[in-house]
Amino acid sequence: MEKIIFFGIILAVIGTAMRLLDTKLSPHKQQRYVSPTYPLSYNHKKYFFSPSERKFYEALKDISKELDYEVFAKVRWADIVHPVGTKKMWWSNWGKIKSKHVDFLLCEKINYTPTIAIEIDGPSHMSPKIKYRDSLESKIFNMSNIKLLRFKNKETYSSKEIKAVIENISTKIHT
Repeated sequence: MEKIIFFGIILAVIGTAMRLLDTKLSPHKQQRYVSPTYPLSYNHKKYFFSPSERKFYEALKDISKELDYEVFAKVRWADIVHPVGTKKMWWSNWGKIKSKHVDFLLCEKINYTPTIAIEIDGPSHMSPKIKYRDSLESKIFNMSNIKLLRFKNKETYSSKEIKAVIENISTKIHT
């Protein structure tokens, strides 16, 4: 009986060693794995913007031309700011920005310097989780010298009102 148990253990050790050796010699096998339970399945979104984002964008396009800005939509924080510090600090701070975006970004036309980030705040911005995210966003953009503007989610937007707010901030940036 002891010989059978010993023989079984030896076979298990040899089998495990062979699998590990095969994986190390053939790392490409790991890359080919696709879960049989969850195959890839995607489709395009019908709309890039929500209805209110689209209305705001339409107004912002005209305003940005007048004020000499280029407007971009749904830009990742990580494309605008970057973490600094030790390796551990960098990775910790990278995790806070890598998957978040601003609704709109105004860049100076001359050199495409990110200047003003714009968020459209809907009802979800009243939840504690989103309030924390908004607070983090404000701190990060403030320390990165990028102005952050927040507009309430509306069905319609006044171009004059938006322009006045952006002109006011632009004056402060350029003085």
